[in-house]
Order: sequence, then structure tokens, then C-alpha cells
Amino acid sequence: MQDRSISILLVEDNPGDARLLREMLNDAGRADISLHHVPDLAQAFQSIESGGFDIVLLDLGLPGSRGLETFRKLHGEHPGMPVVVLSGLDDEQVAISAVQEGAQDYLVKKQISGGALLRAVRYAVERHMAQERELGLMRRGGESGAIAFVGVKGGVGVSTTAINFATALAVKGKSALAVEMRGRHGTFSTLLGRSPAENLSHLIALGPGQISQEAVGARLFRTPYGLRVLFGPQEARQEVEISPEQAAAIVDVTSRMGDHTIIDIPACPSEAGREAMRSSWRVFMLLEPEPASLRSAQVELDALRTAGVTGQLMGAIIVNRAAVPVGPNLQDVRDGLGLEVQAVIPPAAEACAAAQRSGTPVVLTQPDSVYATAISEAADRLTALQIVAPSMW
Repeated sequence: MQDRSISILLVEDNPGDARLLREMLNDAGRADISLHHVPDLAQAFQSIESGGFDIVLLDLGLPGSRGLETFRKLHGEHPGMPVVVLSGLDDEQVAISAVQEGAQDYLVKKQISGGALLRAVRYAVERHMAQERELGLMRRGGESGAIAFVGVKGGVGVSTTAINFATALAVKGKSALAVEMRGRHGTFSTLLGRSPAENLSHLIALGPGQISQEAVGARLFRTPYGLRVLFGPQEARQEVEISPEQAAAIVDVTSRMGDHTIIDIPACPSEAGREAMRSSWRVFMLLEPEPASLRSAQVELDALRTAGVTGQLMGAIIVNRAAVPVGPNLQDVRDGLGLEVQAVIPPAAEACAAAQRSGTPVVLTQPDSVYATAISEAADRLTALQIVAPSMW
């Protein structure tokens, strides 16, 4: 699925600035972006009430309204409409205040490029959608949704982390599912010591509209400790190409079948993988604390943002696979990615190897280990309705 089309309402009293912004969007070459221009708040209110707009680009200096009051008037009348504020160099601090009061972002007019404008609009819409999902969950008083784990390169340990994370939720009494969103054989079978005949490949034989709870349920493997698992293909002849529509359907259906669904997505994901992330409640990037992994994370992060995976992206998880870190520290990761480090998984090579031999996750074989404790604590924090940034690192 391609990026969704976006309809922008530009509220700008200067025709020259409005024409320039329109040209910038046209130069960005995106036919799926439309812009409608009005010169004042009165016409803006009429346009919003008529419907059809995804976001407002709002100049702070309009006839009859100046500065922060301009944003307050629009936000007060239409609090559910995402707004990106346009400011001049002399009122940038006012624009920052607008963001603090609810605007999604601000742009300084003389510093805008077409690419920056396009990214700001897309990110703002995605952030708003993510905030609406969070509010919906809070209104229902529950915790739910799919959580996607994606590695920035192969060998980071995404599958091991995903299985242990999902198992930790199951042993806490949560209704948990783990989905191996891979068209080829993965490592769930090694980690759990099982190779079920029914798996994801049999779902992919169905059309997106046929991927129902009944169809998924018939292919779930049930562990003795309550975790339900949808394995990827188990043989070469079962390898499949997952379409974006099928990926979205699997995420949607499985997220309604329990408290939490953990989606294991390969490094360098396909469009299907990115659609699975766009359909998820939350997405976490997994990387190791070493230079090559950080660089891969930067490249993957740019690809995800270009693909519209923004509001769902909740932060990074550091997986220490070596006993002694050999590269960037946590602050380097934060600065390099612009993401909060939400969890740090300690090394546990021997424990993980023993767990694979037994076909039982570490959180069950060694529940008192440092590794299991870190996974269990991360499972509690990262499934909470509101994630509180960790203070211990």
C-alpha cells in the first residue's frame, strides 16, 4: 500500500507565500498531496466544518488575529484537527509555544524546502493518528494492539527478543500472541522446538478479506504456558510473498484476538513489513550498541519515516549480544537516531543457547536471570497505555 493521500488546508493571508508553498509541494512531486488555500480564520472554520481535510498549515499572522492567539482560536474550535504552524524568524518562540499547547509541529517560512514541508505534514498526520489511537485505548480503559519489533540488520536478535517478550506477557496472565511475519523460514521453530504443519503460508493462500479470526485461529500453535504463536513457513516449498494488504489484515485480526500481539519483522523489511508496522499500535527498532548497527538504524529509520511509519515508532531497544559493548553508548544512540532508548536487553548467550536446546524461552528456563528480569520489566513498561521514559539510563 502506498502512502495515504493527504488533503491540506493552508490558512495564509499572503498570496505570495501561499503560491510559494504550493510550488514547493508541486516540486516535491507528490500527486497524492492536495492543498486548498484560504486567507483567514473565518473561511478556515467553514472549510474544516465542510470536511475533507487531514491537516492545517496555519500562518500565525492573519487579519484580526496575531501570534499565539491565532492558534488558540483554531485549536479551540477544532481540537481534533492536527495543525502545523508557520512562523517568521521573529516569532519562532511563539510557534514553539503553539507546539507546547497542542500544535503538531512548526516551520519557519524562510527555512522551508519542499522536502521538509512534505515530511513535516506527513509526520504530523501520522503522529496525530497515533495519538488518536492512544486516546481510543484510554477511553476503552484497556491495553491492546499489535507491537512490532523490527531489526535494523540481521543477527540483532529480534526473534529471540520477540518470543521472550511475548512469553513474559503470557506468564503474567495476559492473552498474548506472537506472529512471525516472514515469507521464508525464520527462527521461531528453533526457539520453541516446534515446526507446526499449519502456519502463515496457509493464510497467505487466502485473500486479505478471508483472513479472519477463525482462519488465523486454526493456524495458531498453543504453548503449554498460554502463548499462541503464528509461525512463518517451515519448508522451502511453503515460502510465500506477503502482500501489504495481507500483512495489514493479519495485524488487524491478531490484534483483536488477545491483549497483545507481538509482530516479528525481519531486518530490511519489505513493503508488507512496513504495512504491518503502519497497522501496529507501536513499533520498536532493535539494534546492537556498535557502529555498524547504529548506521543501519539511521538508514532504516529514514526509510520508515519516508514510508509513513512515524507516529507508531515509539523508540529503540538496545540488545547487548556481547558481554562488553564495543561501540556507541546510549546517548550516542539517542543523538544519532532522535529516538528514546526504551529498553536495554543484557547479554545472555549461554542462557539463550540452553533455551534453544530445550525449546523453551529464557524467561521460563531462567526466570530469575538478569536477562529474564530485563525482558519482564520491558514487557510491563512497553505495553502500558502511556510509556514513561526510563530514568535508570
